[in-house]
Amino acid sequence: MALRSFFFVATALLLLIHGGSALFFGEQQEPMWQSLHQQQQHRLRARTDCRVDRLTAQEPTIRLDSEAGRTEFWDRNNQQFQCAGVSAVRNTIERRGLLLPHYNNAPQLLYVVRGRGVLGVVIPGCAETFETETQQAQSDRRRRFSDRHQKVRQFKQGDVLALPAGFTLWLYNNGDEQLVTVALLDTGNEANQLDQTFRNFFLAGTPQYGQQTSFRREGAEEEQAGRKNNIFYGFEDELLAEVFDVDRETAAKLKGQDDRRGQIVRAEKFNIVLPEAEEEEERRERGAPWSAANGLEETICSAKLRENLDEPSRADVYNPRGGRISSLNSQKLPILSWLRLSAEKGTLYRVKTHNL
Repeated sequence: MALRSFFFVATALLLLIHGGSALFFGEQQEPMWQSLHQQQQHRLRARTDCRVDRLTAQEPTIRLDSEAGRTEFWDRNNQQFQCAGVSAVRNTIERRGLLLPHYNNAPQLLYVVRGRGVLGVVIPGCAETFETETQQAQSDRRRRFSDRHQKVRQFKQGDVLALPAGFTLWLYNNGDEQLVTVALLDTGNEANQLDQTFRNFFLAGTPQYGQQTSFRREGAEEEQAGRKNNIFYGFEDELLAEVFDVDRETAAKLKGQDDRRGQIVRAEKFNIVLPEAEEEEERRERGAPWSAANGLEETICSAKLRENLDEPSRADVYNPRGGRISSLNSQKLPILSWLRLSAEKGTLYRVKTHNL
């Protein structure tokens, strides 16, 4: 499993470096490249010389333990990551574990190494078109609650999830084994306007209470611990209660002051509306058009965010004696043209010497 994670990260790094060089040197060919060149200047700001011929596999240097899993970070000061302008994060979520809602300051490609689960995405400006009703017994009567939300998506091993910056997301493991994901975040993207540092902002809990463990460098990424990473923490309870039209007790829970479970919590009873498997498969096969004529609703709100790289039938290069290579670009997943990202995965067959 670790080799698959490292191979995915190394391959994505190579693609980003190669693609970045192509955009940089294509500046003077056509006027249309000027905007791309400006974006690339943002990516290459404060970079060291890139040594593409010396890529090496890296291991995470920081680990944050939570109630129902752990989060591991690769060293963002590593020369390879600085050159590509990316950061990498691996989440391991136990059964019935929930990665709390949060958003990032950079677009990301999230690869599912193992397991399956549910992805919830809140896209700014899009309508809440799903409604879940629950009932609760109280004082010999049943109260009905209604929860409106946007569409949730199921994913499985081998899927790549393309997630723009600013989209609020959460992950839930509803499978029978651990859910392991590796995310590559494009911190050099123009959407990250502050600096080249990856930041995430949580809308629940107090993630800094996860236990920090340094594998290599003492004090590395120390800012990941000891800070209040809940965006509601700086607001008074009265203000939150007024804005969200809830009581003060509920408003205080939003801030998660006494919650020491970390950013991955256990949620045994987690009821959500899931699309039918047949409908989901049909939509995936058909694919939603990216360039529609009716504007925002059909381009962003209903955009396809998922594609699988593990299916042998979809390999771009295949050798029965060596393995296969599967690539993912904007032709297969149109939202990648907006993120300006791509991915590639290689699967090598184990060759037995006595069969040669």
